[in-house]
Amino acid sequence: MIKLKTKSDLLKDIIIENCIKKGDYTLSSGIKSDIYIDLKPLLFISESLYRIKDVVIQQALWDINCVGGKGIGALPIIISLIQSGIFCSRGFILRDYVKSHGTQQVIEGNLYEHDNVLIVDDVVTTGESVMEVVKTVKYYNGRVRQIISIVDREQGAEKRFKEEGLLYTPLFKISEFNI
Repeated sequence: MIKLKTKSDLLKDIIIENCIKKGDYTLSSGIKSDIYIDLKPLLFISESLYRIKDVVIQQALWDINCVGGKGIGALPIIISLIQSGIFCSRGFILRDYVKSHGTQQVIEGNLYEHDNVLIVDDVVTTGESVMEVVKTVKYYNGRVRQIISIVDREQGAEKRFKEEGLLYTPLFKISEFNI
């Protein structure tokens, strides 16, 4: 019997072959690691971004009307989900800092009161960046329905989100890569 790979299996293979680096790294959380998962190059190739979008859609709740996140790792995913038009037609990105010119917004895009929000990120370690987005959504009286990351480094984020009562769906955990 022929076993065909799922979209998730194909995405996992792409990550293993192209995104895992070994060396001495300091993560955005400040944690030191000998493994770095760099998904940014994949997020800017149409074929791999298409696969990421499809796998996220398979895992996402269907009452979402807005998708958001923080930083360059979230932005391509947000845009691809909005363009799909399948369950959300708008989104937002949380800025790392407020610019001193222009509109001086904390967020760019469209986040409204009572939105059901999906938060996305490429790689999650402790969940600190995602929690900044959660706080912003709550400030705007939105509701975080789900958090999806492509890879969870399994260094505290899942526990943190559970303690906050947040539904968290990592597409992959670092332990699945057998590194």
